[in-house]
Amino acid sequence: MKPATRIQTRSGSAGSPSLRIESDRGPIKISVLDDKGNKPIAEISGSELTKMENAESANICVDNEPDSNLGDEPTPDPPALARLVPSDEIAEHQSNQAAIATAKAIEYELAHALYEGIMHQSMLNRSGTDDDHPSYDQAMNGPERDKWERAMQEEMAQLERMGTFEIVERPTEVNLIKNGWVFERKRDEYGQIARYKARLVAKGYSQIPGQDFYHSFAPIVHLDSLRILCSLANWFDLDMRQLDVVSAFLNGHLEEELYMEPIAGFDDGSGRVLRLRRSLYGLRQAGYVWNKTFNEILIKLGYTRLLTDSCVYKRVIESPTGPLISFLAVHVDDCVLFTSPNHTRDAVNELLRAFDMRDLGELRHFIGIQFIRDRASRSLTLSQSAYVDSIVEEAGLLDAYPADTPASTTTQLTRHEGVRPNFPYARTIGRLMYAAICTRPDIAFAVNWLAAFTSCYGQAHVTALKRVIRYLAGTSTHGVTYHRDPNQDILDFGETGYSDADWGTSHLDRKSISGNCFLLGGAAISWSSRKQPTVALSTMEAEYMALTHASTQALWIRQFFDELGLGASAPTVISSDNLAALTLSVESQYRGRSKHIDIRHHFIRDCVEKRILSPLYVNTKDNLADALTKPLPAIQFFTLVDQIMGNEGDDLATVMEVEEVE
Repeated sequence: MKPATRIQTRSGSAGSPSLRIESDRGPIKISVLDDKGNKPIAEISGSELTKMENAESANICVDNEPDSNLGDEPTPDPPALARLVPSDEIAEHQSNQAAIATAKAIEYELAHALYEGIMHQSMLNRSGTDDDHPSYDQAMNGPERDKWERAMQEEMAQLERMGTFEIVERPTEVNLIKNGWVFERKRDEYGQIARYKARLVAKGYSQIPGQDFYHSFAPIVHLDSLRILCSLANWFDLDMRQLDVVSAFLNGHLEEELYMEPIAGFDDGSGRVLRLRRSLYGLRQAGYVWNKTFNEILIKLGYTRLLTDSCVYKRVIESPTGPLISFLAVHVDDCVLFTSPNHTRDAVNELLRAFDMRDLGELRHFIGIQFIRDRASRSLTLSQSAYVDSIVEEAGLLDAYPADTPASTTTQLTRHEGVRPNFPYARTIGRLMYAAICTRPDIAFAVNWLAAFTSCYGQAHVTALKRVIRYLAGTSTHGVTYHRDPNQDILDFGETGYSDADWGTSHLDRKSISGNCFLLGGAAISWSSRKQPTVALSTMEAEYMALTHASTQALWIRQFFDELGLGASAPTVISSDNLAALTLSVESQYRGRSKHIDIRHHFIRDCVEKRILSPLYVNTKDNLADALTKPLPAIQFFTLVDQIMGNEGDDLATVMEVEEVE
């Protein structure tokens, strides 16, 4: 067992009991020791301790007083751990009156230790051996060395087959680019290890701009585009196939002459260096070169690159049986092919002949998103259950009491100027942000709200962040579900938008929050929750700016459909619950209270006049975007979120049942 962490009692007097926290890659145990420091008079470990840490406040009791609270902290809802040590256990040690009396003095230290990071640090120590990205030294000195060496040999064999480099004498006055190994345990959609991967990468930071590279930008598919294509595939019953380009970046031909240092583990000691003949992962221009090469070949195959998303391609081939449709979404070296069922085999084989690719079959797991399809019932769910579970585990909240909503309606946060808690706040925000933009619009507001405090967070912010994670712990399998009623007309297909704003939300700068979402095929294909760039002087102004932001997204969606060949003549409907903002969006007359509004926010008027957009009033309780602008009570929250995510009221029914029982 690792050496135990010890915390002195507040009194620090001789003969006082001490507090010990222990962890050895297992449950954490806290013991209150007797005056000799070797016999525990009270212990607690496991899930009970985790519940206490994850509660919105701590309620610690080491004596027979059940209402002994820590300071003036409010009682959490749902209830936290009621007491550190049950009274019946304390009763067994009544003979040790001095120890129990002094134990009360360590209540503050215990809570402080828990909330200031000892629990979190212990969790990190336990999970450190499970790192999926070990360093070179860790991989070579670890228990899985054989697996990593085999992966390195496979990578070197692939580099040799591709003719990526040649060994030459070192030229004079050239910049030698550094390199290194990147290791990863690749996991499937269930979080299980699928294979061990080693990749040789160039260290791009050692390249000289203007000498070793000139371009570095490479696009990736927009998540909105991917969701639109998935909704289309589900509605029109298109096949969805996943393909992976083998060593994609090695296919690019370099325009610059580059030299690289010998490779760790494969250096013959001759002093010779490597001259790169092809692109290599890690080079600053690698993504640009690969994207350019891939695009050129797809164009030769008859695909057309979309202007609205340069990583989406379209091809339509006329045939006696009808048009053969192919849409291709590209994320670096991973591709998703959407095709007419009678054209899938030909389209896949054509791509396999053009590139060294692997056909991974039906789309199941792509960029961290799990795809669950039921073609018989015409439903398609996009979720991130394994990813969400990893967030919950990393935060040490596996046994925490789930929260009913991601944000409390009573919590008010401001800038914290004191010492920040020992908690990976920024990393956690980043991980939650990816879930929020991919498949979890229900946490979009909460995550963006808490992200504003990344550089000024305190314990209250950490507690609020843990509430988001506790909410995810209870809803880890949730996602966006597209569906089509068999009785619906196949042509009854179009996007619908919602817009809302919460005036003066931010206590930091009093800027309002804009929220919007667009539904297609039974669930959201796009959503946004963000702070407005300027301070609004009224609710109408905040709602009007939110409408303008929503209109720009609506215009992009329409253009995307036009390029896919699915353009609509009818305007896109955007619903709002503010009559004043709706009136301003269709009127050209300036009024005293609106004359100061920046001209760029009047963009929506032009769209309305051209019948591109059609603003529509909706009651506040039916405005789905309301869930993206502020914390809401559970029933109201799930009433809106279920519609956004296509859950058909399942979560709302559960919440109502719980409240009836209570």
